Amino acid sequence: MDLKSSANELARGMGADLVGIAGIDRYATTPRRYHPATLLPQTHSVISIGVKILDGVIEPQQALVENLPYQVFGYGWLSHVKLNEIAYELARFLERAGHISLPFPSFGSSMIDPAAQGQNQGVSLSNRHAAVAAGLARFGWSNLAITPQFGPRQRFVTLLTSAPLEPDELLSPLSEPRCQGCSVCVESCPGGAIHRSEEVTFQLEDETVRMASLNKPLCAWYNVGLSSKTFGNVDIAIPETISREAIREGQATAERLEPYRAARRVITLSGSGYCGMCLVSCPLGNPEQRTQAGG
Repeated sequence: MDLKSSANELARGMGADLVGIAGIDRYATTPRRYHPATLLPQTHSVISIGVKILDGVIEPQQALVENLPYQVFGYGWLSHVKLNEIAYELARFLERAGHISLPFPSFGSSMIDPAAQGQNQGVSLSNRHAAVAAGLARFGWSNLAITPQFGPRQRFVTLLTSAPLEPDELLSPLSEPRCQGCSVCVESCPGGAIHRSEEVTFQLEDETVRMASLNKPLCAWYNVGLSSKTFGNVDIAIPETISREAIREGQATAERLEPYRAARRVITLSGSGYCGMCLVSCPLGNPEQRTQAGG
């Protein structure tokens, strides 16, 4: 068995549902701050690993009756433990085979503030971009990575390695065509953070990838539960400018008003995961859609 097949088998044996590989050349137009080689100059291959979110975990979140299952098994534990464990063991396997490898934490570097911690920090990888570059997904209008198997209903982690693994083919087109004429994510967003028509683009190989202009700070405000429109029990006034400091202050205020939040943050391994309405409401990848497709 060749190295790629062995790596794939190991990842799937640990619970991965999706494994894809991109060559470093697919990052030719990526800015330095987001380029894999900035983190690991020896990078030859970028491995994207995905684990499906259970259908049952989606149900109470979509119905707005309880978000603890989603916050743990669709967000915190799934990313911070399950995916990171798979990536770490796969990196160990590749390094034993003689290839320097770097698993990048699945929750990214959003906690790092370069302005506060110095210019030697703040390099980031996008797990969603890696999944698209590795041939696993397309970008949906919602900014989520949409796979043919599960729609947006999975989480990803990324592993960088010097191993010269054969890259997988990109999906075509790279922008999810089924998003055309669908506005479910726009309508389901409680903060109106997903623009209905304004788009952002980036280049991947010869194709222009298109997705909605997303108000990321506003999205984050709802995702950390500072509104009763999702699963927050308080409504913290949204400031004119939603900075990281404003979000931290909002979370601190919410924890003073709801002391259980601190314990929940520890239990769920995340202070976020209160929303996800774009993910759970998307018709792509739901059980009915997979059954109709014969999946």
